[in-house]
Amino acid sequence: MYYTRGRETADLDIAAALATIGVRLERGRPSRTFVGGRGPAVLFRFEARSNCGRFRMESLCRTWNDDRWMAGRAGHPWAYLRAACGNRQALVGWVQGDGAPLVAVREGKGYRLRPARETPAEARRHFGGLRDDAPRHAQGVPGGVSTMDLDVAAGMLALGFGLVRGREWGTGMGPRGPRRVLHLLPRSDCGTMEAHAVAEAWEDEEWLTSHEDHPLSYVALLGRNRARLMDFVRRAVPIGQVECGGKTGFLPLDAPDDRQRVFFAELRRK
Repeated sequence: MYYTRGRETADLDIAAALATIGVRLERGRPSRTFVGGRGPAVLFRFEARSNCGRFRMESLCRTWNDDRWMAGRAGHPWAYLRAACGNRQALVGWVQGDGAPLVAVREGKGYRLRPARETPAEARRHFGGLRDDAPRHAQGVPGGVSTMDLDVAAGMLALGFGLVRGREWGTGMGPRGPRRVLHLLPRSDCGTMEAHAVAEAWEDEEWLTSHEDHPLSYVALLGRNRARLMDFVRRAVPIGQVECGGKTGFLPLDAPDDRQRVFFAELRRK
């Protein structure tokens, strides 16, 4: 996990989840650039509580990696958001070909993708290349949904839509060439959500707005918020690493001349 402390975080998943659950970026100073162990990054600063007053920012962040807390709060919006973020990370690694097979494990009311272990029980539920006979061009099932969109797949898994057993994925043609397609079952495990209805509502802003407390609204908005934050990070001013007088410092590349003079004077000072 990226730097998270107090009311600040550089973790895009946590930042997107906080915005989705109703915690606003702090007015006046919503972000700043800093240099951490992984290099320059954008640090987002949030308000102390969500708009509704139910959720405290720091409390939510502390529970992000707390599996026990999540397990005891099935159906909590934060649990759905954490599962969707974890699923997306796992799918990105899988699609990019890191070779790590995955298993869909029950978590709360949905599924969480985790690295597979070759135990007999898990070997029957995994996908991603662990078996030599895994289908490469499988078709879905009637009423199910097949998608190349990782946000949709990650969110539907978090909502409790299982993958088609034995035909979890195939290959389809995307705008930039062949892409992996995930096949999801027609109905969520709880029986209250239909796959095609979820897929249609995913892009229906009016439906999402009018059902703001529905789990689908949370996981659908999550992907949008993450994309917007990523765009912001990509447009952030880059930082240059400067070595002078035996010291190393980082300076925004658009820093004005007077700030640069002060910066270099500090570096030269013994």
